[in-house]
Parts: sequence; structure tokens; C-alpha cells
Amino acid sequence: APIISYPQFDKPFILQLDASDFGLSAILAQKLVDDDRVKRQHVIGYASRTLSSSERHYSPTERECLAIVYGCSHFRPYLEG
Repeated sequence: APIISYPQFDKPFILQLDASDFGLSAILAQKLVDDDRVKRQHVIGYASRTLSSSERHYSPTERECLAIVYGCSHFRPYLEG
């Protein structure tokens, strides 16, 4: 797993989201220039949770939308600055 980096609030964030039949995941990252002057993706944080029994009945599209809400909510302090 990549090393978690400190956020640079003057750079854009990348929010990667996923939903499965049993859970949601979110990764907050940024593309930053490393010491060797190569731009690489640096992970700021990870988040995940299991789906409730009722959420497991959601369609794949609804679960993906739920992942968006979850990721934006979890990383809100970073995304809003």
C-alpha cells in the first residue's frame, strides 16, 4: 500500500470510489511532484464501510451513488478546504 501523504490544499484532490455487493470504499489522493521530479499519485486517506442489510438490496447504480455520498461526506473537510 502507498504511504499516506500530507495534503497540499493548493493542489486538486482525486476521489476514487467503489461499491461492491457488501461494502463501499473511498480513496483520497493528489498528484504531486516527487523528489525525482516525477508526478505521482499520493494517497491522503482511505475509508471503507460495510453495507447494511437494506443497502445490500440496492442496484449496482444505487450502490455506486451511495459510494459517492459516502466518500464526499467522509472526506468533506479536505474537499471543502
